[in-house]
Amino acid sequence: MKYVMLFSLFVTSFMFSQDMSNMREYYFVELLRIPNRPVLDSATVMNIQTAHLNNIDSLYKAGKLVLAGPFGDNKGGGIFILKANSFEDAVKMCESDPAIKNGRLNYKIRPWWTDKTMFTSEKD
Repeated sequence: MKYVMLFSLFVTSFMFSQDMSNMREYYFVELLRIPNRPVLDSATVMNIQTAHLNNIDSLYKAGKLVLAGPFGDNKGGGIFILKANSFEDAVKMCESDPAIKNGRLNYKIRPWWTDKTMFTSEKD
């Protein structure tokens, strides 16, 4: 147990000794398919999906969405990496998505840090 505590202290000290000036906080959003969601006709589903994709495009063009895409396991859902001023702003961006507003997707948001030069296509 003593070694685990020492190792934890070492890792924590190492993390905080790093230069954080090149780090930026983003918001990792996991988009989750809602189980037992209402069955809708295909035209309605396509309209919601088209609006969802248009929202993704708008967020990207506004410089608020750094990365987005569906999961490849055919279970539904996907991710967003958002550039927001606060957690609350990230929530507002998610809540504006038509797939979320129409009960097709839910979401989980987690603050996430990485080197701010990681995304070379990011809009400032």
